[in-house]
Amino acid sequence: MALRNLKSSRKYELNNLVEAFTILSKIFDSNESLGLTQLSDDTHISKNKTFRLLSTFEQFGIVEKNEKSKYKIGIATIGIARNIMEKSSVRDAIRPYMEGVVKAVNEAVYFACYMSGGALLVDYVDCLHPVKATSLVGRLLPLPTRAKVVNKCKGSTMLADIAIDVGGLDIDITTVSIPFINDLGIEIGALVVLAPNFRMSRERIDTEIAPALKEVMRRQALPPTNVAEDMYRPSAHPVEREYGIQSILFTGMPQQSDKAILVARS
Repeated sequence: MALRNLKSSRKYELNNLVEAFTILSKIFDSNESLGLTQLSDDTHISKNKTFRLLSTFEQFGIVEKNEKSKYKIGIATIGIARNIMEKSSVRDAIRPYMEGVVKAVNEAVYFACYMSGGALLVDYVDCLHPVKATSLVGRLLPLPTRAKVVNKCKGSTMLADIAIDVGGLDIDITTVSIPFINDLGIEIGALVVLAPNFRMSRERIDTEIAPALKEVMRRQALPPTNVAEDMYRPSAHPVEREYGIQSILFTGMPQQSDKAILVARS
């Protein structure tokens, strides 16, 4: 969360708000929970004022304090992010691409915004499978670094621009993601296919999931209203699908998971 440094607007600044956003910026950009002393030292704001600002943020759910009295991003930020996305033209522009991938592979597709240490899942389009993950909007997905090296998180690998993560969000979940680049060439987030491990073999990822994600990025030049329809035309996507939306084959279906993250819906 980078703070703007515009000299032209300095005369309109309220010092208390600047200090408040400075503290939030430190918390949002950190991979770990931060203590009062560290925040005070890093921001050069007195410990007393830092404590009062943190207490205010905690009251509104913007930050949370753990048992060690360290602070992290609070649950209320998820609702804020979701409201922003729902009112944003970015969501309207990205939704057709998400829907296109869902129709191609019949798995849940998320849009994630990059944050320090990973990507925050902010919106999703669900699949039609009876066994699926519950909504993970608001969760932080570990992703490989911008330099495209292998991330240290368990099971995370790279395939060209495709990031594959097994167990990063949950032991039963695999994600496959690709950077989402807008028509100005700016990387604004990632499209993420998310599914239970038993449906995400490496063969399927290589032959179906990854090509579908690459195809939708290739089609960004098309009018957004045509993407979802065009993506699902067999002639538009030559990859043979074993898990097509019209003919889903369940072989060796495992017993229903007792974990909350997987649910069976009739």
